[in-house]
Amino acid sequence: MSNTANDASTLYPAFFKKWQTAGMLKLLGPKPTADQLAKVHALGPRPGKQAFIITMALRDCGVTPAQMVLVTGTKHLNKMGDLTTDAYLREVLMPQVAGMKCYKREITPKGAARIERFNKAQAATVAAGEAETVKAPKVKVTVTAKKRTSAVHKPKATADKLPTVSPVEPANGAGLVTGDVLSVDHEQHVTDLPENQL
Repeated sequence: MSNTANDASTLYPAFFKKWQTAGMLKLLGPKPTADQLAKVHALGPRPGKQAFIITMALRDCGVTPAQMVLVTGTKHLNKMGDLTTDAYLREVLMPQVAGMKCYKREITPKGAARIERFNKAQAATVAAGEAETVKAPKVKVTVTAKKRTSAVHKPKATADKLPTVSPVEPANGAGLVTGDVLSVDHEQHVTDLPENQL
């Protein structure tokens, strides 16, 4: 089901790295396969922690809450519950492991039909040359923000840096001499205007 170009297991390097630590294989059980991951993605969950947990639940041994936390750092069961409620997955009863519930799921015929439809749609998209690349899940990185120490300000115009304006000659030929100041009569009141302009 999976090919080397679109291998779903390459989306989870941080999770698969957990199995490389000494003694973790016994705690975590077998690694999920690329085929199991591809089936889970075909059922709808996007690549991420919940999709990986569902894939671990598809293993013959299922998955315990402790294994979920050891691999993904959390215990998300929302998507698994939704897929079980929608009858794409079926819950399989398992004995407790070290006093913890073991979550085991199987793909139902309805789920298999959905996976088949997804694979046909993907094949058609690839044949049309419009294959969309699957992005790796986002890993949360904690970054401390630095406080801005300086702000960019525009310099204020000062009297010595004001733009110079050249005088304009009026149309009647009377020119202004540079340095002359025009006086404006601010004392004209509204009552000084002719009656027809009121």
